[in-house]
Amino acid sequence: MKRAVIASALVVILGATHLIGQQAPAFNRYEVLSVLEVYLESMRQQAGIPGMSAAIVRDGTILWERGFGFQDVARRVPATADTPYLIGEASGTLASVLLLQCVEQPSIPLSNELMSICDLTIATGGPAMVKAAYSSGKPAYGVGAGNATMVIDETADVEDAARNSAISKTNDHGSGCSADGNLLVDASIYDRMLERLQAEGGYLVRGRERDLLQRAYWDADGHRTPNTIARSAAASVWSTMASSWAVDRNHVVR
Repeated sequence: MKRAVIASALVVILGATHLIGQQAPAFNRYEVLSVLEVYLESMRQQAGIPGMSAAIVRDGTILWERGFGFQDVARRVPATADTPYLIGEASGTLASVLLLQCVEQPSIPLSNELMSICDLTIATGGPAMVKAAYSSGKPAYGVGAGNATMVIDETADVEDAARNSAISKTNDHGSGCSADGNLLVDASIYDRMLERLQAEGGYLVRGRERDLLQRAYWDADGHRTPNTIARSAAASVWSTMASSWAVDRNHVVR
């Protein structure tokens, strides 16, 4: 198979290799593959993927491979196990993430190699990992716990992206490490994204409001203030500071 195919599809089914290799008593090889194929095809259709290829590889040997959907939708040419796929832009990011999941024994050298060939790295896990990302020679963003960075590029569905960001940030008042802590938005959709975020219940602070908000959230040493962590905007900052802002106190915030 082509390297691009392996990178983009191999790890989608990595977990199935254990079922096949261990030959669990409740299933045989063909039953497992049948269920897997139905699942992958369903996933492809739900995600709107025109065509994809998948494989199970163990110890360098291809145990199973198959194409799903079409490599040429207009001409209805089916995708096969050997269909080559271009990796770039959004697909490059996806392939890099999937490839990382495929590593059975993660190590710093392997992480360094992966970061050196991908387009963008968002690193968390401690100062050493962040330093390695910044030294990879490729664009990188290092984030701390609970400060996940989301990249919203020009291909994104702006309404869905804004809605998902609002859901993520307001779930448990943004206390989870996977909550959208920062949004990196492509300039071409920036204004639309800003409008949609406000439509989802966000409030855009400007000038003096921004300064007041910063003082409420961080102390003089740059540490978060305890009374604003994992609390709703209405229960913390909004209720105590809205009187000082030139804003409508009846504005519904999430």
